[in-house]
Amino acid sequence: MLFLATKAFSQDSPGFKEYDQTTWRLYQQRQWDSLIIVGKQAMASGNDYQYLNARLGVAWFEKGNYRMASRYFGKALRLNQGDEFSREYLYFSMLYSGRSGGARSVTNGFSEAARQRLQLKSPVMPAYVYVELGPLNTNAINSLRDSYISGSDSIYGELNLPGNAFYFHAGGGFELGSFVTAYAAYSNLSLDRYERIELGDIDTIRRSYDFNQHEAYLNLSVEPVPGLRIVPSFHFIYNRSRPIIATYNQDSAAYNFHVKSYTNKDIATGIALYADFGLFDIALHGNYATLMNKTQTGGGAAITWFPSGNLDYWLKIHTSMLSEDGQHRWVTEPSAGVRIFPHVWAEASAAFGDLTRYVDETNFLLLNTDDKTTLRAQGVIYIPAFENVMFSFRYIYNRAEGLTWHYDLAGKTMLSETFDYQRHTLLGGIKWSF
Repeated sequence: MLFLATKAFSQDSPGFKEYDQTTWRLYQQRQWDSLIIVGKQAMASGNDYQYLNARLGVAWFEKGNYRMASRYFGKALRLNQGDEFSREYLYFSMLYSGRSGGARSVTNGFSEAARQRLQLKSPVMPAYVYVELGPLNTNAINSLRDSYISGSDSIYGELNLPGNAFYFHAGGGFELGSFVTAYAAYSNLSLDRYERIELGDIDTIRRSYDFNQHEAYLNLSVEPVPGLRIVPSFHFIYNRSRPIIATYNQDSAAYNFHVKSYTNKDIATGIALYADFGLFDIALHGNYATLMNKTQTGGGAAITWFPSGNLDYWLKIHTSMLSEDGQHRWVTEPSAGVRIFPHVWAEASAAFGDLTRYVDETNFLLLNTDDKTTLRAQGVIYIPAFENVMFSFRYIYNRAEGLTWHYDLAGKTMLSETFDYQRHTLLGGIKWSF
C-alpha cells in the first residue's frame, strides 16, 4: 500500500513544503475538514501532485462523500498509474456510490495480489438474476360497462378497452470482462380486453378477449474508463389478440361481425451516454422505435444530483422529445431517491406530458398503446434480505384517456369521445446476486 508521506519529490510551486507538511499532519490526525480546506488552498496555489490528491481522496471518503473521493483518487492515478493505494480506494468509492460499472473498470489495473486480497471474481460471469411480477388493475371498464355509447342518433357505437392484467419479467445480468456488462430479459403481459358494439339501443356484442404480449430486451453497458458509460439497447415486442370486427354491408344494409386474429411486432432501439461530473451525472440518449404501426424518433437528456456524494439521497430531471408523423411531444420526468434506513432505499418519479407510445432513455419502458397516457407516477422501495438478495416493491399509477366511437348521421362518419381512466400496478421483485 502506498505510503502517503511525500518522499524524494521536488516541487517548485509556492509554499509546497508548508502545504505538504500541513496536509500530511492533518491526514495523520484524521482532521478531514481541515485537510480539505488546506488541500484546496494548496491546489489553488499550484500545488497539484499525486500524494495531495490521494490525501484529499481519503478525506472525502472518510466523510462518506464517495463521488468527491473518486474525483481525487482518479486524478492521483492519472499522475501515477502504479498508485495501488489510490486505485483500491477508487474501486471502493465507485462501489459505495452505486457505480459498479466504474468499479469493474478500475479492477483492470489491479495486481494479482490486490485481486486476491479483495477476493475479486472472474470478470466473465453471470452477475445476478432479477424477477418481477404482479397485477395491473384498471377502472376503464367499470365506468362504461352499461353506459349508452351509440350517440344521439342511436345508430352504432363501439368501444374496446383494457381490462385487468398480469405482468411477469425475468432477466439476468452478465459481466463480460472488466469494461462490459449486459442485461438480457423476457417479459410477458397477459391482458383482458373488453369490447362492446351497440346497434341502436341494443347491446349486440359484449365480450372479453385475451391480449397476450411477449417481450425480449437486451442492453450492453460499456465503461472504457471510470465515469464514462455507453449503453446501446434493443427491445422487441410481439403481441396477438382476436377482437371482433364489424363491417357494414351496403347491399343488405346490415352489419357483419367476425373474429379477426391480429399479430403485431414492435421494436425500439437506441443508445445512451452517461458521464460523471463530481456530484452530477449527465445523460444523453437517442431512440428509434416502430410502435403500433407508427415510426418514432426521440432524444433527451437527464441530470442527476447527488448532494452528499453518495446514495443517501439524489434528485434527477429527465426531459425527452418524441417525434412522430411530423408532430413533436415533450415529456418531463422528475425523480428522487432517499436512503430511509441504513440498507433500505425508496425512490419516486412522475412523468408528465403526452406519453402515448412513450420510450424511455434505455428503451426498457415502452407504452405501446394508442390510448393517450397523460401521467405516469411510481414509487418503489428496495429492502435487502441477505447480503446477496434484494427485494423490491413497486407501485405504478397511470392516468389515461380512452375512446368510444359512434356513427354520426349528419356527417356520415364515425366520431370519437374521450373518457378518463386509471390503472394501478403492484409489482414485487427479487434480485439475487452471485
